[in-house]
Amino acid sequence: MKSRANLFVKTGLFVVVLSWLLYTGYRFDRSIDWMVKNLTSQVQLTIQEPLIPIIMGTVGLGARTAAALIALVVVLSFLGRRELSKTVKLIGLAVLLEAIYFLSFVPAAISNFFYADFLLVFVESGISIMTQTIVMPIILLKLRSKLSKSSESYGEVVKWGSIAGISYLFVLWLNFSMQWFGTFIMPETYTSTYPGYGINYVLKYPLNMFSFLLTFAGLFLLIVFFVWSSAPAIKGSIEKLSLRRVGVTLTAFGGYFILMHLLFVVFGPVGGYSIWNAVFTYFSVDAWCVALPALGVPLMFI
Repeated sequence: MKSRANLFVKTGLFVVVLSWLLYTGYRFDRSIDWMVKNLTSQVQLTIQEPLIPIIMGTVGLGARTAAALIALVVVLSFLGRRELSKTVKLIGLAVLLEAIYFLSFVPAAISNFFYADFLLVFVESGISIMTQTIVMPIILLKLRSKLSKSSESYGEVVKWGSIAGISYLFVLWLNFSMQWFGTFIMPETYTSTYPGYGINYVLKYPLNMFSFLLTFAGLFLLIVFFVWSSAPAIKGSIEKLSLRRVGVTLTAFGGYFILMHLLFVVFGPVGGYSIWNAVFTYFSVDAWCVALPALGVPLMFI
């Protein structure tokens, strides 16, 4: 029974990392294609969006794609029963590349101050981008520093890995929540593109109210649950860390993505197409999280 459970966990880990690689690679390819098509019309592009943030965003996606590829190599090495200590340097490199991915947001964070509709851009994306740019590189570089030390720092690796997990949940919750608030405050001048806007977008449509509350309140409660679950590891008692609770967190977070996408596929943009629909459904680089239950469910029963 134990060997079967371990097999499901390993399979789930492989599925999650492969999904991360494939989807991030897809977004990277799309970003390159879009940039190449528009670089010839640099003047028009610069008027619509600053050029440097777009280029740096593409570079960041390239760094994350490389991180995902390295993570897949590490997982395959793990499945091949090689000693994990031999892949620590690779893990550290993947973490470094992920930190570079978040650092690539710096130009975008700066450019937010120069948009005509500053308030809308700042609320919808500016707050979350600046938070990710500041928080995530610090946490990831701290985690990498623990990985580069001797095996005696295993407890510190688990501690900072848990903190990194909490940080990921927090910045994604903030990002998705701000997209909703951006939808609420969007000026009427954008209604030709995004007819769904304003506070009535949720007050008049129960399905939108459900989606908003699940995002703003539901994901926040999930963060609280994971903080509580990770507290023993953060305090140094890693033997008290519950993998089942980690599994619950991964399953719930992945389930959130699955449910949001299913609601959009089945019911469409209720109340009109909105900023929330556009960013979450079509432009999010984190849609690969739909695969998280593949690892979370086995961990719940390990």
